[in-house]
Amino acid sequence: MGALRAIKSQLAFFTVIPVRASYDDVLRYSALAPLIVGPLAGLIDWGAYYLLAYLSPLATVATLAVIETFRGFNHLDGLLDFGDALMIRGSREDKLRALKDVSVGAGGVGLLLVYVSLSFASLVSARLDLLAFLSVEVSCRALGISLVFFSRSMPESSMGKAFKERALFKRLVLVWPLIFSSIPQLLLLLILFVVFRSYSERALGGVNGDVAGAAITLSTPLLLLAQEVGERFGLGFSLLSLSLSPLL
Repeated sequence: MGALRAIKSQLAFFTVIPVRASYDDVLRYSALAPLIVGPLAGLIDWGAYYLLAYLSPLATVATLAVIETFRGFNHLDGLLDFGDALMIRGSREDKLRALKDVSVGAGGVGLLLVYVSLSFASLVSARLDLLAFLSVEVSCRALGISLVFFSRSMPESSMGKAFKERALFKRLVLVWPLIFSSIPQLLLLLILFVVFRSYSERALGGVNGDVAGAAITLSTPLLLLAQEVGERFGLGFSLLSLSLSPLL
């Protein structure tokens, strides 16, 4: 029963799948979100990518629409808000005002263009397999949730504080990338964690849902590119791929 509640809660919060779950369950089981949501999202991404590849290599960029639709565009909204705050040169209060503003400014549009460009480069540059999408969908979520768990919470963010205080087995979120990610991806995750945490704590006073969403969104194409680099240099393997290699 607990396993079913954990699955339902994370699917309800992090995807567009219409299942009912309590907010308390969402908080309690959030460390399991990468393992619950990531593999399903990766399978859907790969299926769309595989079908689109038969049309043309350029058509594979439409996989981005599938990725964002399955996420309900929630993390993308965080990217736009974070981009607006990033471009503000004023005080912390000015940055927070931009972060909370419902309208999208130049910073949000600019960061969206960066995200789309990186996604285009990652989706059309090489033939991606199922394990690549699995690793990315698990690891990007682990990054976002790790920022919430292991960074200072933004004082104005009640949701961030709630996740940090109520979540069970927080350190489990660090395990999932070790299983699914290759060495280049793990290095990239570490760099992104440090960059997002340092900037958010210094400029915004801490991490909230928008910061986590921005990290999840922007890391998706970057992790795909990191996997492609790893494949070229013989470092594209993960613990999961090594364990499955006798079967493949």
